Amino acid sequence: MLTIKDPEVLIVGAGPTGLMLACGLIRRGVSFRIIDKKQGLSTHVKASEVTPASLEIFEDYGIINDALSLGVKVSSFRMYAHGKPVWQGRYGEIDSPYRFQVHLGQPYTEQLLSGFLEKRRGQVEWETELISFKDLGKEVEAVIQLKDGSRETVRSCFLCACDGAGSRTRRQLNLKFEGHTYPADNLIGNVKMDWAEPSDEVYVFFSDSGEMTVNPLPDGYHQINGSFRLAKGSPSRKGPPATLADLQNLFDERSHIPARLSEPDRLSYYMNHHRAVTRQKVGRIFLLGDAAHIVSPNTGLGMNTGLQDAHNLSWKLHLVLSGKGRTSLLETYHEERHGILKSLGQLSDADEWLYLMENKVARELRNHVVTFLMRMDPVFRRQNAAIAQTDIHYRKSSIVRQEMSFPLHLPGGRHLVEQGSCPSAWFHFGEGPHAGDRASDVKPVIDAETDSFRLFDRLTHGKHTLLVFLSCSGPGKELAGELDRIATGIQGYYDDWIRVFWLAPGTSIPKGLPDYGTLLNDEKEQAHRRYGAQAECMYLIRPDKFIGFRSLPPSWQKLDGYLKESIFNE
Repeated sequence: MLTIKDPEVLIVGAGPTGLMLACGLIRRGVSFRIIDKKQGLSTHVKASEVTPASLEIFEDYGIINDALSLGVKVSSFRMYAHGKPVWQGRYGEIDSPYRFQVHLGQPYTEQLLSGFLEKRRGQVEWETELISFKDLGKEVEAVIQLKDGSRETVRSCFLCACDGAGSRTRRQLNLKFEGHTYPADNLIGNVKMDWAEPSDEVYVFFSDSGEMTVNPLPDGYHQINGSFRLAKGSPSRKGPPATLADLQNLFDERSHIPARLSEPDRLSYYMNHHRAVTRQKVGRIFLLGDAAHIVSPNTGLGMNTGLQDAHNLSWKLHLVLSGKGRTSLLETYHEERHGILKSLGQLSDADEWLYLMENKVARELRNHVVTFLMRMDPVFRRQNAAIAQTDIHYRKSSIVRQEMSFPLHLPGGRHLVEQGSCPSAWFHFGEGPHAGDRASDVKPVIDAETDSFRLFDRLTHGKHTLLVFLSCSGPGKELAGELDRIATGIQGYYDDWIRVFWLAPGTSIPKGLPDYGTLLNDEKEQAHRRYGAQAECMYLIRPDKFIGFRSLPPSWQKLDGYLKESIFNE
């Protein structure tokens, strides 16, 4: 892709968030320019963890295998207090094909995304800086300074600020970055470690002097991070830069496991913050990633939240810029993404509170409570889902909808299922993923041409996917007519934007299906059970793999109404 002087989208910032947005736009054919005042990709590890939810995005872009080969798969973690084990856990049963984190590091994350761009002739304009911009109503006019010092005026439909916590875009918009700074200094270092412990686990150490975490990194490195609580009113640590001796002393003081640290790649003191803007969209300006929100690095979710901001926005920009999508669709970027910041901030505050306890009695109580709670399966699963980001949902979004017929069979009405009761079908559908939830992956599913595969393998990259669940007996006369209307309607109005799959239980090949669409067999009926499909129903899955619409039973009139009122122009 050659650089277009006046693109549809100007992206400011080429960290993980900006690169992720550029990848989403380039594969959809949206013109953009991406600029960054840095000289090139990051060389030091700051953010390290990639969550299961973000790994699913990497899979969608075809870079998952490279991420797995470059990073360290981490599926377990240990917690100690005064040398005694407090808790040891594994990710276990989370709703994702990736039941682990990958500690990849920001440099490798950026390399993978940059490589995706380069294969499609996309490029970052390095040493290029945003100077100023104006939202003119119908376009954004920005002044940028190029590498040679000259200035250029760029006109774009939208400007996307991915320029980090110190965002110039945010400052020029006069947006408040509301929140707080945690009362502690932190010492961080990326080092080689000579110790006897497994190199694919996360370690947390609590001591009288504070906490310390040890995270594995690629290339044989570990990231060590320890906090020092500041007395009220005390200034942050100043003086000489951090040294390897400082980090070794921290480790020896807080860990009962001996280790020798060497070959430091990064050493620094810093403070943690929790802050967010009140609006992630202002006119034609969008704020993503650290430009819009920052949380404690102890959560491991900062970079991941930025990646998911970009994933949410790219398909919406594409639809609107193509002229097919409703302009109101762009308002839901702030609505959906800002909606998750409350729970993210609570997790950030809880982590810092847990780590910075001063009172000895409180610390002892914390250790016992953590041990007790994490042995409770519901608590452990909920914590796992939060860390994996598989608990994110948009149920309150204005562009998700679900339709469920009345559970009782009324005179003159229609049964929801030929075998079984209407209330039973209604109940099971209610147990399935709701509109606004992440779609669930299932295996095995088969089609006429291939062996078994995962359901996610058939979710069309960059498009909506309509899954119509069928019953064992196949569609009756009334349902067959409804399926014909669905097939005709999608083919006539949304053929370039929605792919249709008929999902039959077992290995049966139902008769009377429309020629349009693809038949899949739910070999062991796992998909039917997971989606609560005891009776015929349908789910519309968005390009970001969240459920936009579902209905029991399938109804073209309700689906078409949803699409025209929420997503597409009439």
